Amino acid sequence: IVRNIPLNAKLTVKIYDKDDEKIFDDYIGEFEILNLINYHAPPKGHQIIGLLNYPCGYFHLSIHSIRSSEETKHLPSYTFDGPCRYSRHNSFAVGRLTMLNADCVYSTWEINLRRISVFFKPQQKQHWNTKYKAAQTIFGHGPTSLASLAAIKLAHKVLYGRTLKHHENGQLTDADDLWKLVFADRTTQCIKPCIYTYVID
Repeated sequence: IVRNIPLNAKLTVKIYDKDDEKIFDDYIGEFEILNLINYHAPPKGHQIIGLLNYPCGYFHLSIHSIRSSEETKHLPSYTFDGPCRYSRHNSFAVGRLTMLNADCVYSTWEINLRRISVFFKPQQKQHWNTKYKAAQTIFGHGPTSLASLAAIKLAHKVLYGRTLKHHENGQLTDADDLWKLVFADRTTQCIKPCIYTYVID
C-alpha cells in the first residue's frame, strides 16, 4: 500500500535476470506507467523495452487505486503503509568466516517498515560525522575513500542480496513474528544482531 500518490506520478519498472552465481543481475529491460491514478492494465501486458529499444516480451501488472482518506491525507507523498514484509538472506560463506553457530550460517534481514517517511523525511538527510575517523575513511574525497565506499557497497550487496537458494521472505503481523521469523537463530535460539551506525545512499 502506497499513500498519497501525486496526480503526475509515474512508475518505472525495471526487470533483471536473477543469477545466484553472479554478483550483479543481468538487465533485461523496463517500461513506464504514466497514469497511476487511472491505471488500466493492457490486455497483453506492458511491453518490456530492452537495450537499444529492443522489445523483450511483456509484463503483467495490476494496480488498484482508491481516494485518500482524511486520516491519511497528512502523510508525505509515496508513504509506504504496509503490509510489513521481511526478507532473510542466509550466507554460508560469511557464516564459515564468522563461525557464529554450528551450521555456519550468517543471516541478514531487510524489513519494510510502515510509514517510516513520517519520522525520517525522504528529503532530509543528515551529513556524516566529519570528526569520526572511520567515517572520514569511507566518505572522504580521496581515492582511498572511493575505494572503501565501493567495497562496502559491494559487501552489503553480497550480504543482503536476494538469492534463489538461500533466501526466505514473509509477512510480519506482530512483534512475536519479528522475534520468531527474523531475529531468532534456528539452532541456538539466540539473538546477536549487527547494528550499522550509517546508511550509504
